Amino acid sequence: PASPKEEPLSPVSPVGHLYHTFKGHETRYDAIVIGSGIGGLGVASLLTKAGKKVLVLERHYAIGGYTHSFQRKGYEWDVGLHYVGQVHIDGTPLNKVFRYISDENLKWTALDDIYDRAVFGTERFNFVRGRENLRKALKEYFPEAVDHTSIDKYFGLLDEVEEVGVSYYIEKVIPPFLSSIFGSFLRKNVLKYSDRTTLEVLKTITTNDRLIGVLTAQYGDYGLPPSKSSFYMHALLANHYMEGAGYPVGGAGSIARTVVPVIEKGGGQVLFYADVKQIIVQNNKALGVEMADGKKIYADTIISDAGVINTFGNLLPPEVIAEHKLKDLLKNLDPSAAHMGMYIGIKESAKDLKLPACNYWVFPAEYNHEV
Repeated sequence: PASPKEEPLSPVSPVGHLYHTFKGHETRYDAIVIGSGIGGLGVASLLTKAGKKVLVLERHYAIGGYTHSFQRKGYEWDVGLHYVGQVHIDGTPLNKVFRYISDENLKWTALDDIYDRAVFGTERFNFVRGRENLRKALKEYFPEAVDHTSIDKYFGLLDEVEEVGVSYYIEKVIPPFLSSIFGSFLRKNVLKYSDRTTLEVLKTITTNDRLIGVLTAQYGDYGLPPSKSSFYMHALLANHYMEGAGYPVGGAGSIARTVVPVIEKGGGQVLFYADVKQIIVQNNKALGVEMADGKKIYADTIISDAGVINTFGNLLPPEVIAEHKLKDLLKNLDPSAAHMGMYIGIKESAKDLKLPACNYWVFPAEYNHEV
């Protein structure tokens, strides 16, 4: 995080409590959540709704992880969130979840019907809301009959991935003994897509590199180019945005501003400047956390939203990491594509400038995302 001397206080920071005001370190919690990203806040709110007393610990000066906002010289920016699919449509699972964890206080506004624009040199391709609308638009961009067939096959693959994914997620929530019996069967239909790259699968339906380039123009959302990304991940993303996308009213910081009060109302706490040094493990069971200042806090359940590398490579005791050879396992994880963020302040409003509510994916006049 940036230095707190650099005008860091965001609208989110006052939500929750500073760690140095924490008086409950001798209190036992039902669950401790490390990290206040959307995963951490989401699970903390769900546990609170289930009657659990939860403590959320965030080392940053602001709550929210990649959903927090910050201010500089009168401007306010979000650090990561730019759009979320399905949340703006009443009745979808994500819409229900966000309403539930925020006590109905988090509101969303829909982006334009054209939610993504892919620009390759001077050519522009609009991703329009609605499955059939997008299929029609793609066929207008690619009028050849052979491309129409490829586009239909592509949407057929997206439909199939959506169908087979249900059994995969069922396997994740059934008891371990049932998973040992039925797991391979429940996973197999997903693995045939997840274990193949996006480029490999698309090459089976078309030889048109220009079409492949357009179909994968949103690859920045999942961080890997087509030759390295899992087709299952690509299909999840494409299906996720098929009906457009939404953005939280009041900016990304509204997520923490509406979810944290739910946790605190249920007797929990959300602390920032709370640096966890290590997870306390005894007899192969996580029992609590040791803070950077030496305080120890205990709970029945320890949940980490600090990322797989930090959790299994840094937060667990060295002897546990060595015993389970976690460092070796982590070497098998390839990093996603590197990126750099630039935040720009504009004095005029989006309305005055007539800016569309959409994302732009801008590329050179080259449809090969590998170069």
